[in-house]
Amino acid sequence: MQQKQRDLSLDIFRGLGIFFVILGHIHQTPLLIRLWICTFHMPLFFICSGMLYSIEKYNGFLPFLKKKIQTLVIPYFCLITCLWILVNLRSFILNHIGMSGKYLFDFRHVLLSILLSNRLHTYYFSLWFVCALFLSELVFYPIVRFCGNKKHFMIIIAIGANFLQFLLSHYVKGGVWSFDLIPTCISFMSIGYLAKNKKITDELTKPYFFPICL
Repeated sequence: MQQKQRDLSLDIFRGLGIFFVILGHIHQTPLLIRLWICTFHMPLFFICSGMLYSIEKYNGFLPFLKKKIQTLVIPYFCLITCLWILVNLRSFILNHIGMSGKYLFDFRHVLLSILLSNRLHTYYFSLWFVCALFLSELVFYPIVRFCGNKKHFMIIIAIGANFLQFLLSHYVKGGVWSFDLIPTCISFMSIGYLAKNKKITDELTKPYFFPICL
């Protein structure tokens, strides 16, 4: 039986979402561009994640969890370590040519930043959205199992997740791996999952859609 080919165009959209998230967190990026990026980058990223979400090929939750650790958690640790090295390398070059550069050689601080990934805490180094995606995909697994093809249930969950986020934001500000944003992430992933049909996907991947969307 021939395996269904993955739609790489949606992977590209999600990659663009990651790119814009990082670009929006670079201080050298002009403020106007950063504000523009903040209007769409995270919804784009999580909607595309929902459109790519699939559990049919897994026999249960444990194989799904193992796969997500391989594709999200391990790359997260590798990428953030490389980012830390690049920041220090940049600082070394700047100091070497007579400019000011700040080193991040406090291993305890960096290690806690990587492990906690709390975007609103002192221990924060970046890439919180990868951690939030990992946790959200785990929470989304039983939701998809429960809803199946019942789209009205998914719509109710998407709306309810926004209401839950509104309540949660009054009591929780930040958290380990940004767990406090799971409801919002689930809501956007639900939108993407609901839009996972050929007609909508074809429209989203047309060349003219992306500039209009942005």
